[in-house]
Amino acid sequence: MRLKGPVIKRRPVTPEHLSSRLYEMGRPAILAVVVLVLALFGWWGYRTLHVKREDAAQLLLTNALQMLQNLPERPTAEAPTVTPETASGPQEALSLLNQVREEYPASKASEHALVEIGHILYGLGKSEEALVAYQRYLEQYPNGSWVMLAGLGRAYAMESQGQYKVAASIFRSLAERYRGQALGAEALIGAARSLEQAQEAEEALSAYRRIVEDYPGSPWARRAEVQVAYLER
Repeated sequence: MRLKGPVIKRRPVTPEHLSSRLYEMGRPAILAVVVLVLALFGWWGYRTLHVKREDAAQLLLTNALQMLQNLPERPTAEAPTVTPETASGPQEALSLLNQVREEYPASKASEHALVEIGHILYGLGKSEEALVAYQRYLEQYPNGSWVMLAGLGRAYAMESQGQYKVAASIFRSLAERYRGQALGAEALIGAARSLEQAQEAEEALSAYRRIVEDYPGSPWARRAEVQVAYLER
C-alpha cells in the first residue's frame, strides 16, 4: 500500500508577488544600466576636462610662439645672436613654454613646447641646455610630430659644442632617414660641414658631391658645389 505524502497546495500568484519577483529579476539589469550611465558621465567629464586643459595649454603655446615671430623657427648652422634688446621676447616665451610643460604635461601642446624650448635655448647660445631639451624630446616622443626637427637640433647643438664627428653621424643618419626631402638635404649638408670641420676632407667632399647629385638645382646643391670647388683646390 502506497503511502501518500502530504498534499502541498500551490499558493495563488498574487499581483504583489509577481511584481516582487519581476523586481528581483530586473535588479541586475537596473544596476547594469546605472553603472553604464555613471561610466558615460565619467567619460564625458574626463573628456570635457581634457579638452579644457588642452585648450589652455594651446593658448599658452600660441602666446609663446607669437613672441618668437622675429626669430628663426628652428636651429640653423649658426645660432642667431640675441642682443639685450631682443632677449626679453625669447625669455618670456621660454617661461610660458616651461609653464606648459609643468602644468599640462599630458597635452599635445607640451610635446610641441619641448622642441620649441630647445630651439630657444639654442638661439640664446645655450647649446648644452638645448641639447638636453632635444634629447628629452627624442626619448619621450620617439614617434612624435617633431622628431626630425629635434634630431636636427640635437646635431646642431653637438656641432656648436665642437663634437663634429658625433654631429656628422647624427646628420648622416637623418639624411638617410629623410632622403629626398628638404630636411634630408639640410641634414646631409650638415654632415658634410661637420666632417669638414673635423678635418675629414675626403669624407666631407664625398658628402658634398652626393648633395649635388641627389638634390640638383637646389640651394643646398649650389652651396655644396662651392665647397667641392674649395676642397678640390
